[in-house]
Amino acid sequence: MKKILCVDDEMDVLLILKTALSEDYEVSTAGNGIDAIALVDDLRPDLVILDMMMPEMDGIQTLRELRQTDAGADVPVLFLTGVSDKEVKRQALDLGTSYYLTKPFDYNDLISKVEIAIKSADSDFP
Repeated sequence: MKKILCVDDEMDVLLILKTALSEDYEVSTAGNGIDAIALVDDLRPDLVILDMMMPEMDGIQTLRELRQTDAGADVPVLFLTGVSDKEVKRQALDLGTSYYLTKPFDYNDLISKVEIAIKSADSDFP
């Protein structure tokens, strides 16, 4: 079963994601970027779903740190955030984010992006 690490400081969002994804994926959660970085080498996720606005370390900082880990160097990252600022979105995409969805999100759109990101990572094509 493919593994997804969901990172968000809002526990209700983590609960929604875990409920939506746990039928088809092994879902782990972290309440902030620091905890996510600490978990990623042990978990070896196939996808990270990452919030932008978090205390201590925002999503961009978390993504930069994630890319410095063995398990996170190439893992697909899907931003799921309330931040719709185009400059922030550009930064995330420049750092190799697979998708950028804004909250509130469409359930079917999320599931579709998750499936595509994981399948793309499994293939020989970017």
